[in-house]
Amino acid sequence: MPVEDLEALIETLDVLAEAVAMKAVQSARKGVTKYRLLDLGDENFGI
Repeated sequence: MPVEDLEALIETLDVLAEAVAMKAVQSARKGVTKYRLLDLGDENFGI
């Protein structure tokens, strides 16, 4: 397995293990989360 793939897998497992992140994922899947367009030209992304 390439190192990059292993690092990506570890990062994914870290996110899945984090309760706050998983609540955000579940909220997004349910369609509850509001999305905003990000301005990539702004250092704060327009938030």
